[in-house]
Amino acid sequence: MAFGTLIGPSAAGFAFDLNHSYTLPIVASACANGGKVSIKAQIPVGAEETIAGALVKALFGQAGDIMNALARKNQTGGHAAN
Repeated sequence: MAFGTLIGPSAAGFAFDLNHSYTLPIVASACANGGKVSIKAQIPVGAEETIAGALVKALFGQAGDIMNALARKNQTGGHAAN
């Protein structure tokens, strides 16, 4: 999601400059979202946190552990999740 947010607006503007239409960026976005949904549908319930946690830890190290703990605390209404 972050990658698409980073390049999406510029890519849409570039595509519009080439074709004078937003059809291509809209179709590309719809296809990307469809792919995201199909991937998400294959992930078992409850595994999202594990996958996201592993990705955050790989990217941010110990700071990722702290961010995950804060996210879990926010999801449980302020109580630490076990």
